Amino acid sequence: MFSIRWETRAIKEQNLIFEFWNENNKSKAYSRKIFKEIKRIENLLIKNPNMGILTDFCDVRKLVVMDKFSLFYKVSNKTINILTIWDNRRNPNDLVL
Repeated sequence: MFSIRWETRAIKEQNLIFEFWNENNKSKAYSRKIFKEIKRIENLLIKNPNMGILTDFCDVRKLVVMDKFSLFYKVSNKTINILTIWDNRRNPNDLVL
């Protein structure tokens, strides 16, 4: 069985996304919706860790979350390392993994 491990950068990015939407919408409802979808994808990843699309980054895979966000991760041994979550509306040249 695989386990999920969130890197520090991924946690920070996720929190920034939640903070932005909480402030922008004056509600936590959308952030909760994003969080639920991320958890759903984590459960899918545990069952099928190679389901994401391979990227140009070495052994890094990507899954799209709600059409607006991408979850970047690497699989090593029995661990799925979430590297970052990325808002797809940002400049892709700013993405560093």
